[in-house]
Amino acid sequence: MAQQQNVKATTASASATTAMELFSKLDPMADNFEQALKDAEKAMLESVKGWSREQVGFPPYWGPKHEGALFFGRIVALDTRQDNFHRYVVQATKFPIFCRLGPADDAEKIMVPSGDFFTVSAYASLALEDFFDIEVLVHAVKKRKLPGNEASEGVKRDLWMWDVRVESEKEKKIIAARRSDKAKQLMEARTVEE
Repeated sequence: MAQQQNVKATTASASATTAMELFSKLDPMADNFEQALKDAEKAMLESVKGWSREQVGFPPYWGPKHEGALFFGRIVALDTRQDNFHRYVVQATKFPIFCRLGPADDAEKIMVPSGDFFTVSAYASLALEDFFDIEVLVHAVKKRKLPGNEASEGVKRDLWMWDVRVESEKEKKIIAARRSDKAKQLMEARTVEE
């Protein structure tokens, strides 16, 4: 094992040296500059072969494509940057999850590994505010068609029915306390209005 690590370290060190040599010889005025730059950048990537990839950028999104679709995740934030489209940011747990990246009509399917983030639309029927920082199983149980309305410009809409589960009694108590606090705040607000 130690020998393998030494070989990897030596290879990475050699690649870094090669990259430095290639960069030191770059001449922006040379005819072959673009290719020489690509070669130097390739050597740079070789020098970090053992490094782990980290997720950056906007997380991909998940949406049920069929009844029975589900994910395990920890709800970490509610993204409200767009007035008419809110989404939850979720950290994948237990299992990887297939999501989409890019425009809906041309989305790329990608696998989000456990520990990485994805987003879920804040469906009216899926209120996850009480589950922040708690691992949940979210299961799309059933889909019904609703008639169009003014907001959907007359287009029929899908209404998903959900099953949300938590693992432990401790988490159930946290959720119950959050819901109780919300109920108290609503009652206090009503009392002030009257």
